[in-house]
Amino acid sequence: MEETTKNEKRKSNLKHNQKNKNNYFIIGYKNLFFVNNNRKINCIFYYPTFLKKKNINKNHSLEINKYYKIMLVKDAPLYKNNTNLLISTSGTGGSLITNIWLYKDVIKNNYSILSVNREGNSFTSKDPIKYIEQWQYPIDISECLTKFLNKKFDNIKMSNYIKNISFIGFSVGGLTGLYLAGAQTKHKIKKVNSNTFMTTDFLEENIDNTIFDKVNYKPFYKNYKDIRINKFILMAPVRGLINTRIAEHSIDVFTDSFSLSNKKNKKIKENDKGFLFFENGLKDIKGENVLILTGDKDEIVNKELNSFYLHKNIKNSKLIKYKNCNHFCFLFQNTYMKNKSNYLEYIIGNKHSTNINRKKIQKTIIKDIITFLEK
Repeated sequence: MEETTKNEKRKSNLKHNQKNKNNYFIIGYKNLFFVNNNRKINCIFYYPTFLKKKNINKNHSLEINKYYKIMLVKDAPLYKNNTNLLISTSGTGGSLITNIWLYKDVIKNNYSILSVNREGNSFTSKDPIKYIEQWQYPIDISECLTKFLNKKFDNIKMSNYIKNISFIGFSVGGLTGLYLAGAQTKHKIKKVNSNTFMTTDFLEENIDNTIFDKVNYKPFYKNYKDIRINKFILMAPVRGLINTRIAEHSIDVFTDSFSLSNKKNKKIKENDKGFLFFENGLKDIKGENVLILTGDKDEIVNKELNSFYLHKNIKNSKLIKYKNCNHFCFLFQNTYMKNKSNYLEYIIGNKHSTNINRKKIQKTIIKDIITFLEK
């Protein structure tokens, strides 16, 4: 009871001290850089701070998000009391700020955020082989977490500063979350003869069959569970590299990176192509620690083959389906950006939000996320 009272007081202090007269919420951030087996991983650490607007000077580097009323202050003094940590990663073509729309409210509720970039699968880093080798991303997350916890900021070691650790991932970032939660590939993977790959538009090139010969397939079968992470939030997740939107409408133009085979050499359904996890590879996940979020109008990810399948086969997991919600409702609204020709503006701006109130939906999503984290 006493601990609960302390936490409530701490949250109240954060809400009071981090707002300035323009109603902006002040968040501290630090740019971090980790190396994992020659993979260079950029991260941003977002955290609560007691810094007030009157104390911000010309030496502080500022970024202001007018739409979400956030003021980011580089290297602001760290809020001294312990916080929980939410590890965050985006989907294909995303960035370190893709999930920033939920950070303000999560930080208000006594969390810090470690946003981890997807090397080879992000807005700033495009590499088809790295993209196909999805097993690399849970390794990146675990290595970055280890190195982050060994760091000191303001003479505070992060392993002492951080209490509970959770994960949130969007789209293919949800696939990374599944790995970290204990999902495994149990079936045999073999290469497909494809002239193009599902991410052609993102990678801005055609991918011929020689790409698949360079992929390291053996690590797909390993277990990448990270026991330090207690809870997993999967937003519009996928369970493989399948382009289910194409598969659903026209099998003739369907291409993917994987095909499945079994010992009896029976033909596998076309809709099974590309998936990394099936029922037998999901059974060891503790479902009570998994929250799956999906939209009823997702035009990118087939919810039946992904979110619904995961919920059915991860026992005790929780599934929430939002009405009038598409794939891009789980991304930040970037109408504040000045450069309207920017790639992100084209992909996740209002173009995909016709007749959808993204901000209203996001308020509900945030509420559900915080409720789950506080369980």
